[in-house]
Amino acid sequence: MSLQETITQDLCQAIKTREKEKLNNLKVIVGEFQRQKNKVLTDGQVTAILKILIDKEKEKLEALNEKYSSYLHLLEIYMPEDISDETITEWIKSNIDFSKYKNKSQSIKEIKANYDGVVDGNRIKSILEKI
Repeated sequence: MSLQETITQDLCQAIKTREKEKLNNLKVIVGEFQRQKNKVLTDGQVTAILKILIDKEKEKLEALNEKYSSYLHLLEIYMPEDISDETITEWIKSNIDFSKYKNKSQSIKEIKANYDGVVDGNRIKSILEKI
């Protein structure tokens, strides 16, 4: 099941169980999905949307001088686990042929495609500098 389907299913469950706070928070997330050009999103696209929502919520909390919100907690639940630099490095060494590129940085697009929005380009660039 895709991440988008999981979140939508959780929204339906919150409607059934009448969890108002969770329902309202999930409506915001699903509303962001519906604003996208494509209505069916990849997990990478959903993750990118969640990252934006998390950043906005953290800014809001910082401005209010608060540390916690149930909305932020819910957003973070849906974020995939962070992948270690070592795991990414091993994948790069096993799957990327640097002889195809003039320099290592040109392989960033191929690496990002494998991690589908979970790992950003700056992080990949920093890992490539260490290889």
